[in-house]
Amino acid sequence: MTDEVTVEADTLALRSDGRTLDTQAGDALERAYAVCPAADMSVTVTDVPLRVFRFADRLWVLPWTTAGVAAAIAAIWPEPRRRAEQCWEAVIDELPRDWRKLLGERARPQGPAVLVAPVSALPAWRIRREGSDSHYVGEHAFPYLDALIGGWFHQDFDIAGDTLEAVIAAFRKETNSDDWAETRADIAGLLRRYDDAALAREVVRLFRSGVDPAAWGGGTRQWLMRIEDLLGA
Repeated sequence: MTDEVTVEADTLALRSDGRTLDTQAGDALERAYAVCPAADMSVTVTDVPLRVFRFADRLWVLPWTTAGVAAAIAAIWPEPRRRAEQCWEAVIDELPRDWRKLLGERARPQGPAVLVAPVSALPAWRIRREGSDSHYVGEHAFPYLDALIGGWFHQDFDIAGDTLEAVIAAFRKETNSDDWAETRADIAGLLRRYDDAALAREVVRLFRSGVDPAAWGGGTRQWLMRIEDLLGA
């Protein structure tokens, strides 16, 4: 039985022995992950056990040997910079049972060795962009900004300092330049996505934080831009 991913006129198709299991518009592919268990973190990106394609409402879980995976990624994101933005590594402490069945000798001799699942089945894992030397962070639309806000702007933030400059200085001391660059990229993406009227509301929704940007002086956009500046200093 042959499982493969194909691209035809901006449509991705997942097939098994010629039978179509699922199709998705190419522009619905949000991220592609190279996934390995935490115990196998030494595995190179090209040899990770699984690849996961994340769409708006579902996941394709694919053994790394599935035909056409790399070609599909290149076809959907032909521009190298765009491809680098969308391709991530993921490390998971324990693979879900259904995912483990896809590994090793074919565990489903009578059916596909790939899996289509709802996006709600995404496990708790840690991610970073492929090729980055940043720390792994939790899954999120803006994962590095989420890590900064959740880790450094909680109710005990003043342990790190009582000024924005002191908090970001403490964050920089515990992280590295790739973390700073990724956080700045998240901020830039967030500022592009929302206008001033929506930004404050969306920051509360996205990060579920008790932080009040106004308490630091200025509005939400000014607060984020100041953090972006401090991370680039």
